[in-house]
Amino acid sequence: MPAPTFDETQRFESWLSALVIISSIPVPLLLWSVMGLRGAVIGIVTVLLPVAVLAFARLETELRDDGVYIRFVPFHFQPRRIPFAEIESVDRVRLSSLNRGIHWTREGWKYTAAGSTGVRIRREKRDVFVGSKRPDDLVVAIRAAMGS
Repeated sequence: MPAPTFDETQRFESWLSALVIISSIPVPLLLWSVMGLRGAVIGIVTVLLPVAVLAFARLETELRDDGVYIRFVPFHFQPRRIPFAEIESVDRVRLSSLNRGIHWTREGWKYTAAGSTGVRIRREKRDVFVGSKRPDDLVVAIRAAMGS
């Protein structure tokens, strides 16, 4: 398989994990006061699980010779492929800086991990929004691959 012409991996920003931890501190304390030690253990596990997911989660975007590949680890076991034949156009866009993760919107799927820029891949079906810290490079690479 040829090397990808564009490759980017993004992780969630560290402030997001810190926010989850800080906002979750009352959970084990409340459960401990109600259920004792067992409640505290349940509360700590409840807090650590989302933090662990955030720590290991990443958005991988690759451009290969047959399409755009998007994989949100650990939620996708296999990358999602968008063949170049399905792409009508691609544009740089600004995304909401508050939404992170995988979202279904009226326009289509949205994949974001960090930052507030990305690309909109227009298709006959639904559009796909992909967050990117290098949106201009991604747009140029997709347009070049579509033209070949």
